[in-house]
Amino acid sequence: MREQLKYFYNQFEEIEKRAEEIIDNLSDGQLNMKPSPDRWSILQQINHIAVSTEVYLEKINSPVKIVNLSNKSDSEYRPGLLGKYFVKLLEPPVKKRLKTFPIFKPKNELTGKLVMNDFIAVNEKIKNTITGMENIDLNKSKIMNPLIKFIKWRLGDAFQICAAHSRRHLWLSEQIKNSFRE
Repeated sequence: MREQLKYFYNQFEEIEKRAEEIIDNLSDGQLNMKPSPDRWSILQQINHIAVSTEVYLEKINSPVKIVNLSNKSDSEYRPGLLGKYFVKLLEPPVKKRLKTFPIFKPKNELTGKLVMNDFIAVNEKIKNTITGMENIDLNKSKIMNPLIKFIKWRLGDAFQICAAHSRRHLWLSEQIKNSFRE
């Protein structure tokens, strides 16, 4: 596997491990506890990651432009300006709350087992998708932004955005878990 693909793959491995560590030893009651009425619980954060990653996967698996690598030496991914901006905006620690589009809203009253099964299944899908990108140019291949139809992401940017978004919501989940100890 190319180094850049390994890098993406390993990010999602780490994301899955962190999610499992966050929910470890917490009851469904704790996992559903909201820090305030207008904030999400740990399970809603993790459900939101799965829902949004699934939406992105639909776009990744039906790109508007796919370009095969012609030269392995030209295979290094370079983030686009817009992609770099969105990754920076999403990376934790969270500095600014962002409004969620209805398509990405999590469910209410969830069970840890169900949420984690869905989360792991989606995470496996994105890792399998990354594994299948060996001969794809991550710079020239494009996907449609799932929300803003006139924006196209580099395929590599889409993976980075999904990973940064996941880390953001895991960080928020960790903040909730840490509040239980106070």
